[in-house]
Amino acid sequence: SDRFFYGGGAARFDGSTWTAYLSTSGLSSVAVNDIAVEADGSKVWLATDPSYQWLASSNPEDPPGTGQWAPSAGGGVSVFNGTSWTVYQRSASNPNSYPSHNSVRAVAIDAANRKWFATWGGGINVLNADQSSWAKFIKPILESTPGLAGDYVSSIAVDSSGHVWAGVSDFSSGGGLGVNVFSDNGTPLDPADDNWALFSPAADGEVGLAADMVPALLVDGPIKLFGSHTATGNGGGLSTLDDAD
Repeated sequence: SDRFFYGGGAARFDGSTWTAYLSTSGLSSVAVNDIAVEADGSKVWLATDPSYQWLASSNPEDPPGTGQWAPSAGGGVSVFNGTSWTVYQRSASNPNSYPSHNSVRAVAIDAANRKWFATWGGGINVLNADQSSWAKFIKPILESTPGLAGDYVSSIAVDSSGHVWAGVSDFSSGGGLGVNVFSDNGTPLDPADDNWALFSPAADGEVGLAADMVPALLVDGPIKLFGSHTATGNGGGLSTLDDAD
């Protein structure tokens, strides 16, 4: 079967030939962060970042060279059915458009063929199986309300029991919070029956996550794996969680 790889756009290898997919092919951005394939192989889902441009400061009091990188175009979710592309992007003119942020860091597909997206600034989004409706999970306004710990989500996966696992952060420049796990009980539009938990980094001498930022996780089996690092990149490692614990 064909294998999809990412980095500098997307590429497919059929065992003998490579085919590259770029923005000119229909891909929403060449900055591809993650790929997931539906169980029947009919569609490929790609999580992408927008392109960025340097915006120089307009403040005459700032020193030369002052400015910041800002998203300019592209990003969101691209879907390939083997012949054509469909793109989902956040529109500034439509607050109800999805995904809720065009920086989409990861995608996972559950047993019901729902698509789950980790966005960097817009929380978690889910698209139902027939692609007719979206829902989102964001950090509650009240800290006492159970829910997503942070809206900057770097990784996402769904286990065999339907629990959604996500590496979450507090803000774009750092501030990792660990891993959220939750079950929406099959009703993403009804938060009242959601169950949430948060696994935080371990304190000195305790057992737990090696660091606060979790860009990689694997939750398919009875032992869950979490790859983590600190905001500065000078710590972290691989942590495991046994279902029997």
